[in-house]
Amino acid sequence: MPIFELTKNEFATESQVQVYNLSIDGNCQFEAFASNLTKETKSEIKKISISIWQLSANRKPRNRNHIKGKGLEVCRELKTKNLRLYYLILNPYGLVICLGGQKTKQKKDIAALKTLKNKILKYKETHGGLEIVS
Repeated sequence: MPIFELTKNEFATESQVQVYNLSIDGNCQFEAFASNLTKETKSEIKKISISIWQLSANRKPRNRNHIKGKGLEVCRELKTKNLRLYYLILNPYGLVICLGGQKTKQKKDIAALKTLKNKILKYKETHGGLEIVS
């Protein structure tokens, strides 16, 4: 089973809602997403970062959506023209950014998010929670 850890997202500077990045076996999913962007989509990360800040301030970004489907009740996305950033509402932590992707691969990414959510919940139950690292 992979090791899941949380680190505070650098754009979540407000304190009303905690926003964490998920690390799987030491690999931060948000950083991996941001570092793999193409030249065309790199400019869209600014919109994503503003939305993360808005979430941490308990504001509702316009580009936020609920993901519909069985087993996806706690799943949300932030979106831009070409990008999607998927996160979970996970008590008692707040919001946990799990993965990012391209609009063109959205169905595949949502399936991966659902699987990842189930693994996180099982890990949380088995290990008594998720560790927050600095």
